[in-house]
Amino acid sequence: MPSRDQIYFQQLKRDIVRKVQQSYPQISEDISSWKGQEIRLFQQDLEEKANGRISEKWFYTHIKSDSPQLPRIDILNLLSQYLGYTNWEEFRSRRRVTIRLLRVPPTARKYFVGTGIFLLLAALLSLYVQFNQLTTYEFCFVNADTHQAVSGSGLTVVVLSESESPYRVPADELGCVAIRWRESTIRLVVQGAYYRTDTITRILNKAQATEQIGLRTNDYAWLLRIFSLAEVADWQKQREQLAAMLTDDAQVYQLTEGQALGMELYNKQEFINKMTMPVRSLKNIEILSTRFRGDRIQELRFKQVYDETNP
Repeated sequence: MPSRDQIYFQQLKRDIVRKVQQSYPQISEDISSWKGQEIRLFQQDLEEKANGRISEKWFYTHIKSDSPQLPRIDILNLLSQYLGYTNWEEFRSRRRVTIRLLRVPPTARKYFVGTGIFLLLAALLSLYVQFNQLTTYEFCFVNADTHQAVSGSGLTVVVLSESESPYRVPADELGCVAIRWRESTIRLVVQGAYYRTDTITRILNKAQATEQIGLRTNDYAWLLRIFSLAEVADWQKQREQLAAMLTDDAQVYQLTEGQALGMELYNKQEFINKMTMPVRSLKNIEILSTRFRGDRIQELRFKQVYDETNP
């Protein structure tokens, strides 16, 4: 028969699955089947939210196996903190209350074949109750002016929570994210290279779990992209337009890809020169991020896209 601590540890593993699914909804609900990429996603989420790390070897030893030996107390504390508890003792204490509430009266135990089945049913019922407290909400983002789906723009949604650290959810190719949530309100920070960063607060309604949200375009990012593609006759006019977009102390970073990731830094004047030389050294640029001071760009990150027409 499994010990009480082993039962709590099995519950801990089920709670870990639900926690990781908040950041990566596609991950399997069977933690014992995780391998490779799924383990790495869990390691990354654990490091971001609890500032701790476990090895892949540890995962195979304690998570994927049915070893009767519990992990060290410091690891149990780390995993409990990842789930929002102070330590392993608090996790056990709260789970003990749950199990007591779900315990069948002694007079009914004769209907169960052995104590092991009773404990298993209690754990499954606890899991069912907790799972049904979560609701999946879908948010789809559209251009506020054209009402077209925001797709292919590298949208990322940062979910803000009072009880845990913020975590990121990338939008799919249709500009939508699915988030599992318990509370009645949610706060999101939406970031995209060609759209203004916006903080959105919503009062949630389980009966209407899908919502469409409009985003304002980052007009300067679009213009820079157009400038890099267009054949411009009036270079002086374009220089003036670029100068109006950037603060005087603007910093512009070009990310380069190859055998090793590199970066080149331009000041305002250097970037304008690169963009407006008769034989331009910067063509077909793709904006990665912008940071504004007032209505002007203070920091810009971009990369140059090369293809058969842009050697």
